[in-house]
Amino acid sequence: MEVLLKDSGFDSVGEFLKILFYNPSRISGESDPQGSFHAKAVSQFLQGQNKIKMSDIIVLIYRHKHSAPSPASPLYSERHAPFSPSVSPVEIFHACPSLFSWATNLVATHVHEEIYQLSRTNIPDSETHLRASTNGRRPDHVKLVTWQALGKFSISALCEKYRARAPVSWHITESMAASPKNVGAISSFILSRNRFANGDLAMALGVWHFTAKSHIDVKRVYSQFGNIVRACPSYETLSELQQVEEKPSGA
Repeated sequence: MEVLLKDSGFDSVGEFLKILFYNPSRISGESDPQGSFHAKAVSQFLQGQNKIKMSDIIVLIYRHKHSAPSPASPLYSERHAPFSPSVSPVEIFHACPSLFSWATNLVATHVHEEIYQLSRTNIPDSETHLRASTNGRRPDHVKLVTWQALGKFSISALCEKYRARAPVSWHITESMAASPKNVGAISSFILSRNRFANGDLAMALGVWHFTAKSHIDVKRVYSQFGNIVRACPSYETLSELQQVEEKPSGA
């Protein structure tokens, strides 16, 4: 290490690592100072072709005794500082809390995108948005709620859907609430992001509360929390289903 820092002209380990992993932007047209050997060595390491992987290095850094401030450090508050999305990892001096903040922001961005994708209602053949009526729209352009659609409702199917399409969100909510109870949490996240994305759990629960004659205040509270659709769509849905059920078979 002494040879590396003194004889190679690097002022610190940080400067060496910054040059080692220098990544010039192709868009800006920056020149790449890396030689072929340098580029190949970094490439092999980042692609996991070496015996020692990046995960080994991250763990060594995160658990290093100097990675978190000691009780005597003037920055000891960093050890117990609560996470804040407004505080950039760049503003945190010690590696352990800085890595924690960076990773948390990274995961937050990822789960934000996962829930967004689950809440999309403009996907062809998707039943994310079930309507009580066409409301003047072309029948082939909307997904109407039907007894068949409600009959296909399955908690286990929702578990598989969320586990496959939102694995990070699923893992985090499962860590907070055992499966399948986290299905309700993810469903409420989806409806909170898009009030039209009612096809997973909110419509079925809304119809159930309406038929069970739950108190109006109960339905309002659950609706505000994103657990069920509002009372009006539930009423419209039941009215539409009843009309379909009462139609003569030849109509």
